[in-house]
Amino acid sequence: MSRQCKHSKLWFYFTRMIFLALMAGFALLLLFWTILYYADIISINPFNRHIPVIMLTLGSIVIGGVVAVYVGRQIIKPMQKINDAFDELSKGNFDVRIENDTKVEEIKEIAKRFNAMVFDLSHVETLRSDFVVNVSHEFKTPIASIEGYATLLQNPSLSQEKRIYYVEKILGNTGRLSKLSSNVLTLSKLENQETVMNKKEYRLDEQLRKAVLLLEDKWSAKNLEFDIELERQFFYGNEQLLDQVWFNLLDNAIKYSPRGETIRVSIDTTPTTVSVTIANNGNGMSEETQKHIFEKFYQGDAFRKTDGNGLGLALVKRIVDLCQGKIAVNSEIGQGTVFTVILPMK
Repeated sequence: MSRQCKHSKLWFYFTRMIFLALMAGFALLLLFWTILYYADIISINPFNRHIPVIMLTLGSIVIGGVVAVYVGRQIIKPMQKINDAFDELSKGNFDVRIENDTKVEEIKEIAKRFNAMVFDLSHVETLRSDFVVNVSHEFKTPIASIEGYATLLQNPSLSQEKRIYYVEKILGNTGRLSKLSSNVLTLSKLENQETVMNKKEYRLDEQLRKAVLLLEDKWSAKNLEFDIELERQFFYGNEQLLDQVWFNLLDNAIKYSPRGETIRVSIDTTPTTVSVTIANNGNGMSEETQKHIFEKFYQGDAFRKTDGNGLGLALVKRIVDLCQGKIAVNSEIGQGTVFTVILPMK
């Protein structure tokens, strides 16, 4: 009922506008006719001869009706469709589209932009739904594990060895939850950030060396070696943000490297950019995996075999984007993986 009222009012306002415009034109024509009559240019008195007046009036009505119908078909109906489409969108229907078959360019452009907007909103809604599902799943797994091990610990006859083992499992899962929460909060903050603040000049080569040392427990446990080619290099940027980039990339390189292999870290520069390359000799990734590795919570077959929540590379990509840089991955099955981060010097 409300929609019909909106439509009828729209038609009423539009028709009234057309007829007022035509009647104003008729009044001006009548005034012009009167002036010509009193100036003895024409001999027909518009007030003594009613037939011309009636004909002009009827003509105005006919012309007004034709104009109202034609313009209404070209403008009013598409506007009604747009109004209906917005009603559907407000109800959460992201499948609604406006037919782009009108001849009016302005209406056609509105329809085009509306359809593009709905398309983007539908993808945002899909990402939001997937994000909620993935977060719920990632939290549910360690929580269930903690609950299970905590239940086993209640057994009074449990041996000390098993008790220590179960406690270690609980601590491992709480650490996983802590890391997941931290990554989710950090990523959420970065996605609402458009610029990088707190920039300063610092030694990029030293930052990479420190990142390697912080991960010593992990790479020494796998008997890995590092081939590091890092000349003295100053960089102007946010040191704290880029710490996360190098830490995540190095952590992945260690995680997916076979025992006894070598990880290569190098820096290359041009007059305007600095490139950091981190390469490992792991199993590599398929082309399909490479297309999705920077998506939130994505874990390919190789990634599922290790601990992780699929947020590390999403964080890396967002930070590099904020720094107006680029990140590239080059990998083949059985040939290892190379990540290259290119950042502007200023």
